[in-house]
Amino acid sequence: MSFKPRDLEQNKAIHALLGKHGFDKEAKAEMVVDITGGRTESTAEMSFDEANVMIKRLGGEAIHDTSPAAVKRRTRQYHHQKAGVVNIDIAASKKKLAELWSAVPGRTDAGLSALATRMLKHYPPRTTAEYGKVIEAVKAMNARGSAPPKEAA
Repeated sequence: MSFKPRDLEQNKAIHALLGKHGFDKEAKAEMVVDITGGRTESTAEMSFDEANVMIKRLGGEAIHDTSPAAVKRRTRQYHHQKAGVVNIDIAASKKKLAELWSAVPGRTDAGLSALATRMLKHYPPRTTAEYGKVIEAVKAMNARGSAPPKEAA
C-alpha cells in the first residue's frame, strides 16, 4: 500500500479550521492521534486520506485527489480531447513506426530519434498525429530506398 502524504491545500484547510475553532496544540495532537490510530500526533505526517478525515471532522469540505493516478482515464481523455491532443492508440502507432524503421538494414534507434527530433523538435512523438507524420516520412524514405536507381541520360 502506498502512502500519499497530505498536500499543501489540505494543510491550509486544516490549519484554518483549527484556528477558526480555537484548537490549541494539545487538542490538535489529540485529534491527530485519534485519526491516525496512534501512528503520529503531527499533521505533517498524516496521509492524504487521514487529512481529509480531519478536515471533515472540523466541518470543512474534503479535498479531492487530483493526481494523475486518481483521475479516471476517461476524464483524462476528455480533457486531452478538449485541449486538442489526439492520442488514440499510441501503442499501435509506435509498433508500426518501429516495424517500418527496422525494415531497412543498418538503421539504428539513434537515427530514428534524430529524424523525429528534426521533424517534431522532440522525441518520442507524443500523439498519434505526430507518430503519423514520422511514419509517413519513414514510408517515403523506404520507398526511395527500394526503388531502382534511374538511369543517367
